[in-house]
Formats: sequence, C-alpha cells, structure tokens
Amino acid sequence: MKKFYSILILLVLTSALYAQNSVRFEIIHKLHGEDFAFNKETFNDQGFIFNADRLQYYISEISVTHDGGVITEFEDVWILVNAGMSTDALLGTDSIDSIESISFHIGVDPAHNHLDHTMYSSSHPLGPKNPQMHWGWTAGYRFVAMEGDIGSELDNNYQFHALGDGNYFETTVPASAVVQNGVVRVQVYANY
Repeated sequence: MKKFYSILILLVLTSALYAQNSVRFEIIHKLHGEDFAFNKETFNDQGFIFNADRLQYYISEISVTHDGGVITEFEDVWILVNAGMSTDALLGTDSIDSIESISFHIGVDPAHNHLDHTMYSSSHPLGPKNPQMHWGWTAGYRFVAMEGDIGSELDNNYQFHALGDGNYFETTVPASAVVQNGVVRVQVYANY
C-alpha cells in the first residue's frame, strides 16, 4: 500500500509540473493615456488636431519569454486588432507559469503576406475583410490601416496604410503574468 501511495504522489507531482495553461494576449487600447474611442478628438505630437474612425493592424509571430528565460513561440497565430474593440486572443496552451515579456511582429509574416487571402474564411484574421485589409498579391496585406479626420475643424480626411515586407518589424514588451484558474493572461497597453 505504501508503494501505491508513493506512485500516486509521484504522478500528481509530475502532472503538476506539466500542467497546460491557456495563454491569452490582451491589448488595452489607449489614446494619449485615456481609453481609446473612435471619432474622439485629440492631437498628435506636432499639435495637429485629429480623430480616428479606423485603426486596425495585424500581429503575428508571437512568442513569450517565461519561467526564467524560456522562449515559447506560438505558430500560425495571427491577430487582426481593431482598436475600437477589446482584443483578447487565445495564443494556445503550454506549461507556462510566469511570463516575463512578449514579442510580436506588426504585420503579416512574409511567408503568408503574399498568399491569396480568399483561401481563408472571412472569420479567419487573414481572410477577406470589409473594409479590406488585403492590398493585393504583390503588395500583400495592409499591416496597419488608420483613417480619420484632421485639421482645426476636422475638415480634412487622412489615411495611413502601412504595407510591404520592409515595414514588417518585431517589438518586445516587458510583461508580467501568472497563472490564475488555468489561464495566463498577458496584458499590454497600446497607447496610440
């Protein structure tokens, strides 16, 4: 009987070491430190008054550094961020207990950037969207699309569309997250 309990305790400890937790990536959208909202009048770093009625961008090639420097990459995950909506994406599951940072690229990785977007369903981040995020096979996806009005009377339209493999870049953000109820939630503030 003593041997049975020893084996049972060993199994419980082993399963605890390899517990799979859901890893979620949450982006909290801000504009000059306040909650982001479409058509909210604000100003840029040069003092120009503007608003945004569209702000979307892609995130891909996501990895987290966790548990003392271990790096876990989440493959085949793309997030189409809409700053007007909450962003809370499931990256996957892994035996992660504590996160130190998150790294990701803005845009669509070169291997997928020039594929036919109609091969994905409309519910997939890379599928057809309205308004469009795909510029065409040669150019690929719009990595970032920001549109709105600018000027003292907000009487001029503007559009910024970043695309092209040359604009694909990685960023790393320090982040702390621990397991709660089987979920590791990485929160990042995006201040536009």
